[in-house]
Amino acid sequence: MDSQSQRQWSDRYFSVRDSTRLGHRRARPPSMVLTAGNSSYEVMSFLGRGTFGKVLRCKDMETNRTVAVKMVKDSTPGAKREFEILRRLQKLGVDPEEHNFVRCFQFFHFSGFYCLVFERLHMSLNEFMSHYQPLSLGEIRPIVQQVATALQMLKRAGIIHTDLKPDNIMLVDHHRQPLRVKVIDFGCACTTSEVKCGDNVQPRWYRSPEILLGLSYTEAIDMWSLGCVAAELFLGAVLFPGMSEYHMMRFITETQGLPPARLLHASTKTNLYFTRDLTGVRRLKTPVEESIQSGGTRVYSLCSLDAIKDIHLSTELNTCLSIYLRAKDRHHFVDLLKKMLEMDPGKRFEPDHVLQHPFMTMSHLMDSLHYSSFVRSCYDKMSVCQTQRVTAPTERKRTSSEAAESSPDRKRKKGTQE
Repeated sequence: MDSQSQRQWSDRYFSVRDSTRLGHRRARPPSMVLTAGNSSYEVMSFLGRGTFGKVLRCKDMETNRTVAVKMVKDSTPGAKREFEILRRLQKLGVDPEEHNFVRCFQFFHFSGFYCLVFERLHMSLNEFMSHYQPLSLGEIRPIVQQVATALQMLKRAGIIHTDLKPDNIMLVDHHRQPLRVKVIDFGCACTTSEVKCGDNVQPRWYRSPEILLGLSYTEAIDMWSLGCVAAELFLGAVLFPGMSEYHMMRFITETQGLPPARLLHASTKTNLYFTRDLTGVRRLKTPVEESIQSGGTRVYSLCSLDAIKDIHLSTELNTCLSIYLRAKDRHHFVDLLKKMLEMDPGKRFEPDHVLQHPFMTMSHLMDSLHYSSFVRSCYDKMSVCQTQRVTAPTERKRTSSEAAESSPDRKRKKGTQE
């Protein structure tokens, strides 16, 4: 195919609307083969939209392997950023499997596009939640562990993802590897040396206080995003669904109080959100003072993160021991959330701290391992984690009731928790 034909195809490619929600029939683009040296990829269908471009499901014509190809117009600012970040990780010897991020096979230029060839993953966490929400703590734990492992690696490499959200956490293959996830989409990632005050980074619902205040930032912003994701998995709803930065700050302060005084003093945007009352005490501006209408509806209006302990409580079919253990597990989960969502980035948990927290190690459940099917199912679900794997001290044959409880494909009603 000559360059003119390739350009005509690419124009048609970007004009075709795609559906990214699970269960919707996806439009098939015009027949096309992407070529890169000795490699050829037959376009099969649209998969979705990335940060800067669209993603296609393709077949590697040499190996017959199904892959995902992200196509980004080469005129897009930072179009090569994702490849450069992934290549940086490769040079550092970072293993995508061990550290839970998407594997990139190839990078090439085709008819005005940069093309990145990735392994084909199953579905995003956002798609998964549309079918199974809210998730149980036993299901949330391995997801948080794997993403925290990825953030641990990024921190050591001096890289900030800046775009962590459920859409960018993918299940590898939920049928064969339940709850195995990988972090994707490094198109907005940056190195710590590239950070500038006032950068407009992070998706709004997962945006940290320091970004809202226009301050300099570190890898701690990714930990804030992970905390928001973890809370969303448990609640079955976005924790801070603000439709503007003002409403984001409003929802955060309603739950956690004002940001630390040192952050407000250093920020040039403090007066956009806050004022002082007649006594000189700083407070959040009202929507009337800001001439702002409603900016999002919260499913749960939490007065504090501790209030999460009382959501989705259910004692049906649970023994006294099970109720006690689940409450204990929930207590440690909320404690971890509070430390991941610490307003002061200097005091916020780092990935190492998350991985060592009792909620992740399950040290509070270990004594009941042989007496509780709930505890056994928690250990079973954590077996999918690639690093720092939490395993049961001893193995024994499970009863049929325990096997049923640990099944990842069980049917669950929305609005209830284990």
